[in-house]
Amino acid sequence: MTINEPWPWGWKDPRTTLFLNQWLQLAPGAKIIAVYRDPWEVVDALQRLKPPVFAKHPPWALQIWEHYNQALARFIQQHPERCILIHSSTLSQHPEQLIDTLERRWGWVKPTPRETLISDLKELVRHDRLRDRSNQSPLAELHQACSPAATTLLCRLDALATLKRTKHLDTSSDQTTPKPRLIQQPVQPELSIVITSHNQGDFLLEAVASAEAACGNRRVELLIVDDGSTEARTVEVLHHLDGLGYRILKQTNKGLPSARNTGIANTSAPILLFLDDDNRLLPPYLEQGLDLMHLHHKIEVVYGNRQEFGTSSKLRRIGRVSPEALWQMNRIDNCSLIRRTLLERTGGYDQSLPAFEDWDLWLTALGQPQGLALGYLDVSCFEYRVRPDSMLQRLFTSKPLQEEVMGILRNKHGSRVGHGGFRTSP
Repeated sequence: MTINEPWPWGWKDPRTTLFLNQWLQLAPGAKIIAVYRDPWEVVDALQRLKPPVFAKHPPWALQIWEHYNQALARFIQQHPERCILIHSSTLSQHPEQLIDTLERRWGWVKPTPRETLISDLKELVRHDRLRDRSNQSPLAELHQACSPAATTLLCRLDALATLKRTKHLDTSSDQTTPKPRLIQQPVQPELSIVITSHNQGDFLLEAVASAEAACGNRRVELLIVDDGSTEARTVEVLHHLDGLGYRILKQTNKGLPSARNTGIANTSAPILLFLDDDNRLLPPYLEQGLDLMHLHHKIEVVYGNRQEFGTSSKLRRIGRVSPEALWQMNRIDNCSLIRRTLLERTGGYDQSLPAFEDWDLWLTALGQPQGLALGYLDVSCFEYRVRPDSMLQRLFTSKPLQEEVMGILRNKHGSRVGHGGFRTSP
C-alpha cells in the first residue's frame, strides 16, 4: 500500500485486505498494490511458517487464502482506479512490469535508476517461500478439480489482475484436456502405489500429484485407502478425486497398519510402495528402484534417502543398513519398494502396534530363515513432511507410548530388539 500525501510510503501485511475500506476512510489518497498467489502454493508455503500453526491445522491455509482474497477482490471491483493487482509469478520474474505500470497508471516518477528498482524488487522475493511451478503441473490440475470455490475465486482474481500471471491457468473442461494417468488401471501393473489417508485433504492432493508426476511410463496402479476421514476438507477432496476416477477404498477408522493391509489385499502388482498422505513421492523409486528390483530378483526391499520439508529442511542420507543396525532401530522408512512376497510371508502389518509397524515388518523378515535382502538408492526418493503433531513426533515425546511399542516388539522378537532410537532425536 502506498499513500501519496505528502510522501509515498506504505507497508505489507495480508491482513490489511480485511480492512481496506476502513483504511480508505483514514487515508483517502491510498493506493493499493496487491500480489496474489495460487492457492496450492499458499497452502504449501504456510506449512513452513513458524510457529507451525498451519502444520497443526492444515485446512486453515486454504480457508485463509479464500477469506483474504474474497475481501481483496471485492475492494478491487469497487475501486479499480486505485488498485494494481499482480500475480506473484509476474512480480518475481518480470518486476519491471510493475515499475512501468506505476509510471503509466499513477504518474509515479522514479526516484532511483530503473536497474536499482528492479534489483530492489527482486530482493523482496523470498524464494524459500515463493516457488515457480508450472500451472499445468498435476498439483495445479488436481487442486483446481478438488477445490471448486477456490478455483472460482482464482479465476475472478485473474480477470481483475492488472498484470497477469506468466503462464496461462487452464480451467477448461474440454475432453481433450490430458487426464491424470493414475486413474487408469493397467492390466498387469508392475507397481502398486498405496496412499493411506486420514483427515488431511490438502496433503492428500500433494501426495497424489507427486505420484502422478513420478509415474512416467511405468505400469502403475494407484489405490487410495481412506481410514475413516470425517474432516470437511478431506471429505471434499475425496469426493472430487472419486469423481475424477481415482480408485478409493473407504473403511472405518482402524489405524495406519490396517489401512496398509487393506491396500495389500486390494492391489495386484508384485511390488508395492506405501505413501503416507502427508509425504510426496519423487521419481527415483520408479526410474531406478524398479529397474534394480527387476534386475536383482533376490532384493526384497529398495529404500532411498528422504528430503525433509515442512518445519524442517534436511536431506536424510540413510546409507547402507546392516541387519545388526536394523535390529537396533528402524533406519528404513516404510516409503520403500517392497515385494509382495515379503509382505505375504511376514503377514503384513501388525495392527496391534500404534507405531513402528514398519520396523516390526523388517524385524519379522530378519527373524525368518530367508532374512531380509535390501537394496539402497543413494538419491532422494521421497519428501518427508516434518510437523509437530505427526505420529513419529508423538511417539518420541511420549514415554508411555514408547514403552508400549517397545514392549510389543520385544515380546514378538526377543532380546535382539535394541533401543529403538529413543536415545537420539527422531
